Amino acid sequence: MSVLLDAAAGGEYTDGMSLRDYCAGCSEQVDAARLWGVVHGAAHRPEAGIVRVGRARGGHGSGYISTMWTTAWNGVTAKRADALLRALDDVFKSGDIAKHAEQWDQTFVRASILADVPGASGEDRANGAKLVSWDFSAAPLWGRNLLYMIASAEEQGSSVRVATYSYASVGDAWAEKLIDAPVPPAAGRVRATILFPSCDRVTICKNEDGTTNIVLEHLMTTAVGGWIGPCIFNSLFKSPLIQANIHECGAMRAYVESIVGQYL
Repeated sequence: MSVLLDAAAGGEYTDGMSLRDYCAGCSEQVDAARLWGVVHGAAHRPEAGIVRVGRARGGHGSGYISTMWTTAWNGVTAKRADALLRALDDVFKSGDIAKHAEQWDQTFVRASILADVPGASGEDRANGAKLVSWDFSAAPLWGRNLLYMIASAEEQGSSVRVATYSYASVGDAWAEKLIDAPVPPAAGRVRATILFPSCDRVTICKNEDGTTNIVLEHLMTTAVGGWIGPCIFNSLFKSPLIQANIHECGAMRAYVESIVGQYL
């Protein structure tokens, strides 16, 4: 089933875009984001956590700043690398989103999967997708709701494999056409939007000595909605956004480390 996005995540740029192309575009933006200024951590120590702030390149920016945090596991044995990758698969491919999110996202309230889209065929070769409704709270803002698609795609090289899990908001009309039913109301919540580029990317690199480097990068661009436009968000909310990313980076790494033992 080929799925084409609407304009919610990126205006004309994403309107009619396939999930595969959206994933690829987000992955390219991760490469570009590696050149952004570091606001937390040190670029040469990704295992300790790095946070960067910048804007999407190529004229596709929404006006909102983006953030990217990075953590890494370098020089790990084959056995531990396999366990780490299985743990990351559990986090990103699980049908139980809430089980994982409540462990690392301090703003999370609840989430539900409204639809599963099987592995696509033809030109859209994403590895399946999900339509998600996600509620979060970030004081002092009123509660927020997100309606978005998760899709994944992989690239395989001789010594490097890259898995991208992209996130793109969609409109109610688009979602209702997909599920052939009304979108559940987000009572008392303001609709926020996940904008391009937004994704998690896992890069697995095999070293000559037989060890493996695994890098997890989380790039997000979010409009929180309501009366808060780009200028207000980029100035008044930049510092809290950075602090939230610092916490999330450490919490996600700690959570992955806590479940990796299940796969050893």
